[in-house]
Amino acid sequence: VEQSEIPQLGKYGKGERGSGYISDFEFTPSFFYFVGRWLGDGWANVHARKGRVESLMKRVYVCCSHDEGDDLQAKLAETGLHFGRLDNGSTERFTCSSTQLYDWIVGNFGAYADGKNIPAWCFGMDTQLKRAMLKGYLDADGTVTSNGYKSTSINRNLSVGMKMLAASCGMT
Repeated sequence: VEQSEIPQLGKYGKGERGSGYISDFEFTPSFFYFVGRWLGDGWANVHARKGRVESLMKRVYVCCSHDEGDDLQAKLAETGLHFGRLDNGSTERFTCSSTQLYDWIVGNFGAYADGKNIPAWCFGMDTQLKRAMLKGYLDADGTVTSNGYKSTSINRNLSVGMKMLAASCGMT
């Protein structure tokens, strides 16, 4: 199977400050672990900035239990992106304020619990990246069973996509 090219992060646009621009970004297993976690326990949203015309704050979030907070924080730090951490009462919430990341992740993987999917280019990624994404997803929405893992989701397309991703890694 020929390896797929991963779409690159876009450039920042009108009204956005260059200081937060992610340049020369490298897609690593740590990043795709984050993508998997985001697919299972993440969301993204846009906020209009108070008092500013055409100024939007785009954020990507992922959450976990308090028990997993330190481990997930360490894994997110390995991505090279900046994530803030907040004790949200019942969970730990990690936030990355990045227009580029928001546009890339929502543009490629969709949004909302029932609208996320696995784009076709993922099936042609390096096996190490696919396994990292699968691991991240299973850490978010998976359960260890006597013979492997299972996951539960309201999103049939995402479940089928994850099964296909696992199969592309030689897993049943």
